[in-house]
Amino acid sequence: MNIIANPPQKVKAMYDAVLSEMNEGTQMHSLTVSAITKKAGIGKGTAYEYFSSKEEIISHALVYHIINRIKEYRGELEKVDGFENKIEYSLMWIMKNYTGEAAARQVLSGMLSSGDTASKMKKNMMESQGCGMDKLMDIINIIIEEGKKEDYFREDTEEFEWMSALLSQVSMFLLFLNHKLRGDYANLPSDEKAKELVIKNIRILVGKPSCG
Repeated sequence: MNIIANPPQKVKAMYDAVLSEMNEGTQMHSLTVSAITKKAGIGKGTAYEYFSSKEEIISHALVYHIINRIKEYRGELEKVDGFENKIEYSLMWIMKNYTGEAAARQVLSGMLSSGDTASKMKKNMMESQGCGMDKLMDIINIIIEEGKKEDYFREDTEEFEWMSALLSQVSMFLLFLNHKLRGDYANLPSDEKAKELVIKNIRILVGKPSCG
């Protein structure tokens, strides 16, 4: 059984407990197996029937919740017409989810930081999200197909470049959000300006001159 895609009831209870603890303000590195299992209403020993470490519980829990969010987002994305409109909707979705929940903010900050705990969590998340990468690629393909339908892309570019442009600019947007949430810089652009820059840069990288 895939305990991310189809978790048993006790495992799902642990996944929900992780998210609940983080949304209540517990830092990811401070979570304990005891706290997770107590909130889940199960014995501590039960956790080790499914997982080998605290980091594995947390990383699986985060991937589980990310996958379910992506499923909801995919359904809404398909209703949006237009390549650049789909990108803008995606950026707004990221902002809503990553700035609206303490757990999401911790994930974003953790994925963009260094250190032993962050590195261990990133490694565990990468190893556990095999069943989620196909869903992420599905999202990217939906957006790319919209661009093809519009004849958006320049003839001298290829699909790999379209995907690279999309992923690189979304990554920069995530970095912008992280800096904003941490208050790292005083002169960051507004959210609206940051979104405009993402779309402008994708247009420059792979779009036809007539686009936009």
